[in-house]
Amino acid sequence: MAGPESARRYHWPRLDDEAGRPCPEFVPLGIDRAASYADAQHPSPDESAAPTDEGGTLADRTPDHAGQQAEALRRQAAEQAAEARRRLAEAVRAVTDQQLAAFQAAREQLLQDLRTAYQHRLGEIEQEMLSLIAAMAEKVVRRKLEADDQVVLEVVRETLAQAAGANQVTVRVSPAEQPLVQEAQQLLLSALGPVDELQIVADDNVLPGGCLVETERGRFDARVDTQLQVLSEELERFLKAG
Repeated sequence: MAGPESARRYHWPRLDDEAGRPCPEFVPLGIDRAASYADAQHPSPDESAAPTDEGGTLADRTPDHAGQQAEALRRQAAEQAAEARRRLAEAVRAVTDQQLAAFQAAREQLLQDLRTAYQHRLGEIEQEMLSLIAAMAEKVVRRKLEADDQVVLEVVRETLAQAAGANQVTVRVSPAEQPLVQEAQQLLLSALGPVDELQIVADDNVLPGGCLVETERGRFDARVDTQLQVLSEELERFLKAG
């Protein structure tokens, strides 16, 4: 055991001041400090609900509340995404509508241009066909007249049949065919019937193969060029009707 000299080597804390009063810093461990330690480990309900440094309470930071906040954020993000998709769809639809309208207008204009060009070309083709047919018919008639000089007599007879009942009749024919028709006058009267007067006149305006019959009832045009014109008009009506 250490002696008095050894005991002097330790410096124990003083429990009283120089006047012999207990030191105020000294708190018995068994009473006050134990209670303070327990209070620190188990705060009171009022203290646990005190605001935190971040502006919320401890209850606000529970897992349930955090989940609600996360769900609210997810809903907000979903709504924003849906609104963005809606606006994008509207913009795409507007652009598409404009493109479709422009395409439709261009299509209608193209069809109209095609119809106009078709009608114009069809008209040209019809005129070309009419001219070709008229030229072919004229050639056929000319060859027939050149090959058979009796054609003019048949034409005059049929025309006089249309003028039957007239009293004053004048038949105009080409100068080259006037003698032939004059010789057949009595034969032609059988088609006309009784008349007061029948004249056969040479006319430079009448081409071979045709005739022009004049009566007090009117004129009957059987000239070749007139008949060809009638043929062209009938062909034109036929083509347009078809």
